[in-house]
Amino acid sequence: MTPKPLRILFDARMASWGGVGRYTTGLLGGLAELTEELSLDLTALRMPADTHLFAQNALDRVHWLNCKHGPWTLRGLQEAGRAAAQHTDVFHAPHIMLFPPGFAGARVGTLHDVIPLQHPDTISSPRKRMAYRALLRAFVAEADWLLFGSRRAAADALATGLHLPRFSIIPHTVDGRFGPQATDEQHEACRRVGVRPGSIMWVGPFKRHKNLETLIRAYALLPATRRSEVDLVLAGANRNAYGRELSTLAAELIGPRQPGRVCFPGYVPDDLLPALLSSAALYVFPSLSEGFGLPALEARSCSAPVAASDTTPVREFLGNNAWYFDPRKPEDLAELLGTLLSPSGQLGNRLGAHHSLNLAVHTWKHAASVTMQCYHRAHWLQGQDSRTPLHRLPRAIERTIPFPSPRIGDTTLTVEARDRP
Repeated sequence: MTPKPLRILFDARMASWGGVGRYTTGLLGGLAELTEELSLDLTALRMPADTHLFAQNALDRVHWLNCKHGPWTLRGLQEAGRAAAQHTDVFHAPHIMLFPPGFAGARVGTLHDVIPLQHPDTISSPRKRMAYRALLRAFVAEADWLLFGSRRAAADALATGLHLPRFSIIPHTVDGRFGPQATDEQHEACRRVGVRPGSIMWVGPFKRHKNLETLIRAYALLPATRRSEVDLVLAGANRNAYGRELSTLAAELIGPRQPGRVCFPGYVPDDLLPALLSSAALYVFPSLSEGFGLPALEARSCSAPVAASDTTPVREFLGNNAWYFDPRKPEDLAELLGTLLSPSGQLGNRLGAHHSLNLAVHTWKHAASVTMQCYHRAHWLQGQDSRTPLHRLPRAIERTIPFPSPRIGDTTLTVEARDRP
């Protein structure tokens, strides 16, 4: 007897939301690849304006429901509720939101980070901070299964005192666009963005937890001769208070008559990003906190050497393929930059011994296959006592992640069971 297809409703209305959007489109593309191999009925909600962001295989294999409203509005919640009522077994929210009210199936949610709790100034309004806390508590309370992209993200959530349901850690990955680009493509991308090839580079949204002031101070501490040879490029939409503060800081530390230049080229179109990253002499990731650190993985996938903060999850997926530093000590970062960028430094042979990165095994299809196991577990638990011990789960879906269970203290981060009355 042919098994009944598992009916998944995936909320992809956040496809244009930066890193969350990359995760949404990447994972949905991976799930689309599985539809022909597994018994899977995949439907997704989307905003029509985002259609071009999805891979062709997702456009061809996913049942699409066009929506008029985003997930954080009352009408958007009602749209999701109507869709979920159509014989859905599992609803996946790939970012913090309210699950459809009255939905009787399994609720799976991805919690990328709890940065607004760790760094409250990332949300400027006290009222919005209160709303975030309330939404986070509701999201976690309503979820039957949570997904995290890194061990650190799960540990950070536990450290805030959140009472988590069962959860799994499934590392993110990059799509096929991110790989080493030809030299002429690098130069063309740099010309269009307005920067020099061979720069120290960072790309992302200008938010305070990104800790860009430490990178600027470290660059200013480099010898004048070194600064004259390499620019610092901070790319991303910077027309906010933090961006203005960083521009002022750069002007104060490196005057117009001093060697070196800090460039703020603004937003970089997605089609230029792989070539721009490939052109970097060094990609620096100085964040104080992150749920994953996708920009560092994208840069390293493009063969850019990476130096990353040791308080982020980057070490989990890059390991010895990057160099690490204390993000609160500009002088330590400056010393590392000086060492790596010197003619006799480890970047003399662009990647040196750090050339062994291999993403062939961990693709979005692989992440999707592990996510499918979590869907099956959550769905199976709907018909069981919610306190069912893990050894009672079906053998075919017994393993949730492809590496040994990490532990922090006495807490296993692979799967954590929440007791319910």
